[in-house]
Amino acid sequence: GLQNMGSCIWTEDYKVVLASGEPMGAPEGGVKIGRVVLPGQYVNVSVPMTAPEQPGQYKSFFKLITDEGAQFGLGADGQKTFWVRVRR
Repeated sequence: GLQNMGSCIWTEDYKVVLASGEPMGAPEGGVKIGRVVLPGQYVNVSVPMTAPEQPGQYKSFFKLITDEGAQFGLGADGQKTFWVRVRR
């Protein structure tokens, strides 16, 4: 899950969005987190994806986007992505 380590409340309209890498069918507009997440709380978000047919290793990198369109990630500066790796 993702933990809100900041001081702002995440609304249910915040989204997980693809920042770079293989899209693997991830929704272009992102996926809403679906609930309010207070500072310190965790949220699990499922992003529907499909593994490529060709054998190999694939990575997708994600960030969050606020309900006002500001994109942020992990780390002290909020710029690091979180990722998924698929090996086929």
